[in-house]
Amino acid sequence: MTAPITFRYEALDSNGRSVNGTIDAASEAAGRETLGALALSIRRFEAVPSPRVGPLGADDLAAFNEQLAQLARAGLPVEEGLKLLAADMSSGKLKRAVEAVNAELAQGKSLAEAIARQRSTFPPLYANLVDAGVRCNDLPGVLFGLSRHLDLTQHIRNAISRAVAYPVVVLIAVLCISALLSAYVMPQLLAMFDQRSSMDWSFSWSRRRAAPPGVPMVTVAAYYFGLIAPYLAGGAVGLALLATALWPFVRSTPFGRWVTDQFLTRLPLVGRPLRYGLVGRWCDIASICVGTGLDLPSALRTAADAIGSARLDHDTAQLITAHASGHSFDSVHGLRLLPASIPGAMQLALNTHQLAPTLATLRDMYLRQAQTRARMIPLTLMPILILLMAVLIGGILMAIFMPMLRLLDSMLK
Repeated sequence: MTAPITFRYEALDSNGRSVNGTIDAASEAAGRETLGALALSIRRFEAVPSPRVGPLGADDLAAFNEQLAQLARAGLPVEEGLKLLAADMSSGKLKRAVEAVNAELAQGKSLAEAIARQRSTFPPLYANLVDAGVRCNDLPGVLFGLSRHLDLTQHIRNAISRAVAYPVVVLIAVLCISALLSAYVMPQLLAMFDQRSSMDWSFSWSRRRAAPPGVPMVTVAAYYFGLIAPYLAGGAVGLALLATALWPFVRSTPFGRWVTDQFLTRLPLVGRPLRYGLVGRWCDIASICVGTGLDLPSALRTAADAIGSARLDHDTAQLITAHASGHSFDSVHGLRLLPASIPGAMQLALNTHQLAPTLATLRDMYLRQAQTRARMIPLTLMPILILLMAVLIGGILMAIFMPMLRLLDSMLK
């Protein structure tokens, strides 16, 4: 839903008296037109800035939603309940968000409008689902369903993060150890073969030298690897820290959703659990919306808007078009993200009037698959990392001992 904008105005009425106040309108032009219809001569007209809170984190959003759901279930007036919640909270972003919503409610706005006006704090889905819950007279059911959705989403993200973090840390450690050995042991071995020269073999890319005669190729390779290994290790550490620090803020932006949709979901190993997670969340939100009594096209469109995937938008538009033209869902082809089994299952559920339970079952199935695939990531990566460690460490050990054996052999002769 589109939130109205509050404008502050100063005007003169038909008798020349000054009139001040505020007005809610979809745009500045609409607000001016409304005041003009009241025979007011506008002297000043400006938008009232909304309080800036900043986007809520996943934990804060889940906490706010859970508390709002409990208020709705208890039947308490939302405005009074939010005042009590804000009074009990310590200072922080969540407290400011509750106070901002309560301030909008005090101006006579509905709960959905109050949340929609805090567009920088709450995701777009939230106001839409609250509005759907109010219209269907089942706000507690919608909010508790959304709590489950947020919990499942966070669980999938945590599972994938844990699965990827351990292999990345091991790889960085191997690179660092290899860099140290190659950068500070190899030059001493090369200097032993080059005792007649005064060349400096210490670690420096600007002082790279041609290897002295008789040095094993594996030692030369290890020496040159030592020149670039610190940069590889530093780059890997920098990327890992950058991703850890920035990705939680970027993933909810349009750019972050585009990266996930067009790039991350296509990667080997990581891509499949991400795809299954998106599909499971789409089924989850669609099930919630259908369960509240929303018509099917609106429910599917709300689910697609909540996920923010261009490929899911395309698939959802295909399903809505087929439904509007009277065709069955299982006749839809060319889906980009949704598995082909989902339209078929939805069509069978429509025929038996069991769409919401069927979507909930599909949600559970695909989210379980996402969790299973996420757990398989370290099991798949560890053998590859072990092999890589064996090659790197074994190669460096050969690079260290082969020159020493050659020197020892030449001394014995």
